[in-house]
Amino acid sequence: MEKVFGKEFYESSPLLKGLKRAEEIVVILDEPIGDSVVSVPILHAITRWLKANGKDKPIKLVTKHTGLFASLEEQFPGMVQIVPRKEMGLAFSTPKERFVINTDKIFQEYNLLGLNQDAAEDPSRVLSVDWASWQKEVYPEREGRSIKYDPIPARIARNFEIMTGQRLFADINGTKSYIERSSKFDQESQELRTKYGIAPDAEIFVISAGSGVTPKEYEPQKWRAVLKGIFEKSPNAHVLFWDDPNPKKRDTYGKMVDEFKASTGNKISRIGEGLDKANTIMGMADKVLTPDTGLGHYAGAMGKDALMLYLVDPVLWSTPGARRINHQKAYEMYRLGEGVYRRAWDRDRSGQYYVEDNGVLVGASDIDPQVIIKALETPSREKPSPKPRNPDERMATFTVEKFMDHFDKVTTFEEAIDKIKNLPGKMVTIKEGGKGKKDVTMSKDALLARIKKFQEGGLDRASKASAIPPLAKLLARLKSNEAGKRK
Repeated sequence: MEKVFGKEFYESSPLLKGLKRAEEIVVILDEPIGDSVVSVPILHAITRWLKANGKDKPIKLVTKHTGLFASLEEQFPGMVQIVPRKEMGLAFSTPKERFVINTDKIFQEYNLLGLNQDAAEDPSRVLSVDWASWQKEVYPEREGRSIKYDPIPARIARNFEIMTGQRLFADINGTKSYIERSSKFDQESQELRTKYGIAPDAEIFVISAGSGVTPKEYEPQKWRAVLKGIFEKSPNAHVLFWDDPNPKKRDTYGKMVDEFKASTGNKISRIGEGLDKANTIMGMADKVLTPDTGLGHYAGAMGKDALMLYLVDPVLWSTPGARRINHQKAYEMYRLGEGVYRRAWDRDRSGQYYVEDNGVLVGASDIDPQVIIKALETPSREKPSPKPRNPDERMATFTVEKFMDHFDKVTTFEEAIDKIKNLPGKMVTIKEGGKGKKDVTMSKDALLARIKKFQEGGLDRASKASAIPPLAKLLARLKSNEAGKRK
């Protein structure tokens, strides 16, 4: 069901009015690469809507990163034209009826598009959006099952369907990619193989280490451990380590790469290609490894196996090929619905890899290199690694037999209390097994409180036994021991 609103909504919809009236449609991409990449599905939505309604209108895509998105002109032939941000005045000098979709959070120069202030504030002429604020659509497919459109690319596609009242995509969540390989791929990939001496049978790993927010990055010594793991597991690997445009970061990571290569002799090349080669380089890759940054999102948008280190909401900021290696903060941001870990942005003034958060230093470099190496070994169709847990959130889990064995030599309540306090994490689970029986989970604090209350006579054996039989047996034994000592 696409027409979730009433007839009056669609008859007066500013979006539909703007699309129908426009001679050309203008899409302005945001400046950060990642934000630009996750916006590309709007082109798929608009072109599908135009075709479905028998309309032929050009789409002008305004971007700072013309080389990165050049392949979209081939992907949408005769429909999409790339316009460099700095050439907007010339490109839109001819007066036309335009509908603008602006994804740039700070762009206000609508006069370059021939729009005065009144037109810029007219929602049937300008749709100014922050995709992260678009609702996560939950579609009730059938009783007991719903489809969720959570990542930004999926939200864009599904919300556009709802706002236009038309089904435009067969399977939004099943989309494998939304940026295609360029027609230049064969020629450029061969040139790059020759330039960097890449063997025909080499497994190609592409790594881009830099980010605009340093706490999202991985420290050089941690990268060294990852590189060591890559070559131990894949001796025929060839790593393309993309030099960062920031001179300081280029030198920092480049020094590590040079030293690693000199000491090991492994096939690793520092590459300095511009973004105009990103489509080919990512197209060549067997695996891509980056922080949560634009080139990682671009690889994922191409459907490549892109492993990304996340400090932010890992679901919201996802592209089709992205596999998430999550810091505990990423899970926290997802639970809180925060989108990004703002402390990393707000406090990152000196280029440090960690920020202080309630007395604890936090950064993507907290992630164990072995977690990344394990994820690289895992096929993309499988989950790359178990969820990394904060030690305070781990759970001590016992079967009935193991629970009794664990406390077998405990003879007093004090010993039992000490043993429980030393269990990992904050939670305890006892798996009773058997038909009709349920696992019992409680916090260590709650368990300790029950034991003390039983010791003091506040819980009788019958009520305890009916709740957690193995615990009741333990407590009864300790009570008996205590009574025996009194005699």
